[in-house]
Amino acid sequence: NGNESVTANFTPTPCTLTINIVGSGTVTPASGSSYTCGTPVVVTATPNSGYSFGQFSGALTGTTNPQTITLNTNSTVTATFVQGTSCTLSTSVTGSGSITVSPSGTVFTCGTQLTITAVPATYFSLTSFGGALSGTTNPQMLTLNSNSSVSAAFAQTTYPINVTIVGPGTVTANPTDTGNGYASGTMVQLTATPGSGAFFTGFSGDLTGT
Repeated sequence: NGNESVTANFTPTPCTLTINIVGSGTVTPASGSSYTCGTPVVVTATPNSGYSFGQFSGALTGTTNPQTITLNTNSTVTATFVQGTSCTLSTSVTGSGSITVSPSGTVFTCGTQLTITAVPATYFSLTSFGGALSGTTNPQMLTLNSNSSVSAAFAQTTYPINVTIVGPGTVTANPTDTGNGYASGTMVQLTATPGSGAFFTGFSGDLTGT
């Protein structure tokens, strides 16, 4: 009903940093610390006696220690410590496929024996391992005595026939593709069978004509 004064009070949104620890060691700052969102925070991992720092994971990754994280949202960082001296394993692939490591992980106690398996994608095969491994034996064992890398090369060795049907009808292949494609050079007969009330008008694509 007259001149008025209003004050609006705003508080900066807090962001919380959660710290998880695997192995034996400490991390600063303490888990659950809150900061104004956007604040850069230095995270430092300190192994206990008989352990070494392995890696960060989660909102931070890699073996660099300490690291800085800018808290733009609530974040979780896991620090892994390994007993004894730590060794890292990096993997890479060319072609289509992947590499699995058992036990899983990228940082291990030096001397750990690992099973390395190359997993080709459909229609691809392993051509060779590289780095700390060689040859085509799959899987292989690797004793990780130092920081190492393993690569796997995959090449396409079988090929699918992709058939698109327009209108009512079916297409059969002889021999039948069991899901693994065909080896290069395989002769495949395709037969188009029209549905009821339809007739075949022709192939197109890598086959043409009637």
